[in-house]
Amino acid sequence: MSISKFNRVCACLILLATPVQSGQWEDYSGTSVDRLADHLRLGGPGKDGIPALTKPDFVAAEEMDFFGDDALVMGVYMHGIAKAYPEALGWWHEIINDEIGGQGISVTLCPLTGTAMNFNTTDAAGERFELGVSGLLINSNLVMYDRRDDQTLYPQMIYTGFNSALAGEELELLPIVATTWGMWKQMYPDTQIAVPTTGMGFYSSDRQQTYSNLDNYNRYPYGSYRTDLSLVRPVTTGLSTAV
Repeated sequence: MSISKFNRVCACLILLATPVQSGQWEDYSGTSVDRLADHLRLGGPGKDGIPALTKPDFVAAEEMDFFGDDALVMGVYMHGIAKAYPEALGWWHEIINDEIGGQGISVTLCPLTGTAMNFNTTDAAGERFELGVSGLLINSNLVMYDRRDDQTLYPQMIYTGFNSALAGEELELLPIVATTWGMWKQMYPDTQIAVPTTGMGFYSSDRQQTYSNLDNYNRYPYGSYRTDLSLVRPVTTGLSTAV
């Protein structure tokens, strides 16, 4: 890889690693929210080709015998409750729709940009909603869809809706901690942890069977992508033109 390509890739990864508030997006990237559709790229599998989880099963920390202490988890502590979501679930499912203390949340991980983010999925009326995997990318970053209308799209790192009447509406970002399972247990000994192969009730039994092999969750599904300094799709937003 040439030095110039290496610098471009590093700059792109910096862009992808920093969540941007919707109100700042136009100034930051040169791209207005209503033009985000111009930057959509196919990610491979189509809509729901990567199955989001909904309300997976949980076990107490002492009952988890599959993930070791060095496994990476996404930890959420809210309403006096601690929950851990193994990063491996994010590799294979990207979105975990759940609730904690009666509040709907969506814990998300884009395995291509390495970004873990947690969103409030309880609306102003107190109704919970779910997010799904659209199969689309912007700058190699996950684009989610809203199951309330089946149309609204939210880039994970911009978390602002477009492509529907909800255009411009911003998801509420909630706290999340990326750490090891061992460290999270020290921080919150009473934590629960999500169980792989559960939470697939939205999908057919045949589809559930496809994800029933527990051993798959020991394997990152994108080969050497995390180390080969390439991007699945090129950066197309305004910042890339200045790199």
